Amino acid sequence: MGFLDKLKKKLEETAKATTQPARAPTPREIRSAYISLAAWIKTNYGKRFRNGTTSAEVETQLQNIIKELEARGVFRKYPQIANGFRAYINERKYGDLVRVID
Repeated sequence: MGFLDKLKKKLEETAKATTQPARAPTPREIRSAYISLAAWIKTNYGKRFRNGTTSAEVETQLQNIIKELEARGVFRKYPQIANGFRAYINERKYGDLVRVID
């Protein structure tokens, strides 16, 4: 089961659990999701990233990956996943993915 499948399952479970009031994710939960996302990116697109690259180069590669996934329709059913991916890019903290220089 891949990262996107796990994330879809989690979203479906969350949607079914309507008995609990909605709350914003904690910083720890967000960080955990970013670690999972970085691991998924490393597994599937690791050859695109090298230690010692600049943040701008990493961001460009991540933008290319998200465009490819959108073109294949991966985010069509679960746009929240795309939003999380974009949030990860906007954070510009890629230490879980690759060692960057600025």
